[in-house]
Amino acid sequence: MLARVHPVKYEFWSLRITDPENTPGIRVLGAFCAKDEFVALLWNYREQMDFDGEVDELRATWNDYFGDLSPLSGSTLDEYISNHYRQ
Repeated sequence: MLARVHPVKYEFWSLRITDPENTPGIRVLGAFCAKDEFVALLWNYREQMDFDGEVDELRATWNDYFGDLSPLSGSTLDEYISNHYRQ
């Protein structure tokens, strides 16, 4: 499962690992550097995340690695990933 992290203008995403169902959910946070190329910057169990604080850490970590280069920005999921499953 993939979702943008608020505020969406920073272009950070959350990957939700939910399988197997009876285990705690893990979140991987990061950004796309190009289409189909996701950079995972941090992860933790869902229950242990403070999403507001995580965005500040994500921005700082991204800047440490990539300087002034911004994450990929798009208006549709097709601009980020190829061949995604549509419900």
